[in-house]
Amino acid sequence: MGHKDRAIELWKKFIEKSRNKQNLMMVSGLLEKIDLGEKEILSNPEWLEGFTWNEEGLGASKKMAIFLSLCAVEAFLLVSLFLIMR
Repeated sequence: MGHKDRAIELWKKFIEKSRNKQNLMMVSGLLEKIDLGEKEILSNPEWLEGFTWNEEGLGASKKMAIFLSLCAVEAFLLVSLFLIMR
């Protein structure tokens, strides 16, 4: 299997696992162009310059929000324990 065919297979596997709508639209558009015979698009510098990737899963801001929420819960539990022990 050539490099281009392997890249196409990897993009198809990505579509199966991705949950980010923007990435799915971008990859679906890429695969549509490849199906139309534009296999050289994978190495086209113009397409690569417009290639944008959106983070999968939790982004940095969501991770920070979860961390701060957990810190607040722990602080609440510690204060509660302190008040109970008095």
